[in-house]
Amino acid sequence: MTPRLKTLTLSWLREMHSSDSSEDMLDQLILDGLVEVSALDVETGEMLYAFTDKAREKMPEMQRQAEKVFDEMIMFFWENGFISMNVDAPNPVIGVLPKALDEEEVSKLSVDHRVALKIILEALRIR
Repeated sequence: MTPRLKTLTLSWLREMHSSDSSEDMLDQLILDGLVEVSALDVETGEMLYAFTDKAREKMPEMQRQAEKVFDEMIMFFWENGFISMNVDAPNPVIGVLPKALDEEEVSKLSVDHRVALKIILEALRIR
């Protein structure tokens, strides 16, 4: 089972909506109560955001798109040796490989990939 996406970055929003006005869109989503600030990445200072329950009800397509981006990141981690999983299984079990716990290797990842990896590790109760 894929961990439920809880946190996203501004660049994930840009990827979901290829628009130059991503920041304006984000402001509107916050004002509409659809997205909220969830944390601050202590390493980069980047704001992290989360969909509210209201967004899941009113904008299910955006949630599905965010989960698609997250699924692509899971494939990235598998292809690059951060996690193991049986991709042929109907519900692949994700395992953590040593590379995912290696701070030097993790520091080479983009902010989005570090956030996604953190979500995976939290879901697996590794961190």
